[in-house]
Amino acid sequence: MQVIQGVKVQIKTEELNKHLNERVVFHRGKAVAYGDKAEELLKMAPDEERHGKGSSGPVSELQRTHEHHRRRAIYFDFLSNHLVPDAVYELSETDMTNLEINQSLGY
Repeated sequence: MQVIQGVKVQIKTEELNKHLNERVVFHRGKAVAYGDKAEELLKMAPDEERHGKGSSGPVSELQRTHEHHRRRAIYFDFLSNHLVPDAVYELSETDMTNLEINQSLGY
């Protein structure tokens, strides 16, 4: 009998690449939406927000969220472009969380 420590999932390159590309699309879309909303609110914001002095207002929060999604899209795009063709990746629970596999499955 084989002893396995923790939860490990094996996933082929093609399936992982598909997932990563879906996350790129998701995060790019969110980045655009949050960026647009920040710009829209910025036009109506007080001078402190417009000139970058406010760091806790709604505009700043939208800008931080925009940046988070922009960086996640870059991260997933980088990973998808550097997968080993025709390989099998063994992912831990931590890997699956970092790759947002749990989120895309609705967990």
